[in-house]
Amino acid sequence: MDYFSAMDISATGLDLERTRLDLIALNIANATTTNSNPNNVYRPLNVIASPKAASFETQLDGQLKQLPYSGVEITSIDYSRSEPRKVLSPGHPHADKDGFVFSPDINLTVEMLDLISARRGYEANLKVISAAKTMNERALEIGK
Repeated sequence: MDYFSAMDISATGLDLERTRLDLIALNIANATTTNSNPNNVYRPLNVIASPKAASFETQLDGQLKQLPYSGVEITSIDYSRSEPRKVLSPGHPHADKDGFVFSPDINLTVEMLDLISARRGYEANLKVISAAKTMNERALEIGK
């Protein structure tokens, strides 16, 4: 595997982790929003990722070198299928006619753990790019 392949793979990881960080921030920001209609409540977002589909040329090259790695790609961004929380709060400005308020089913503890995981994944990918860059620079110094 050459240095640029390592950087390309890590770049796809950086993109995935940045998207995860953005969606986690959205989920946390909307965790306390309320609505009187359960169909209009904010739905938490999740990133769906899969191994990156390589082109035919890349796959052939990978077959010859026995290195079929190509990174990850974001397949989709999906809404959570969880039902909104229903809380009896008759004095709330968003209460429906029965006094219920609906809010998103977001667990802040889980979101914070995901945030830490995404941040560490982002940092790990940055370290891989930095290491590949350093190895490339040192390889160039050998020729001097």
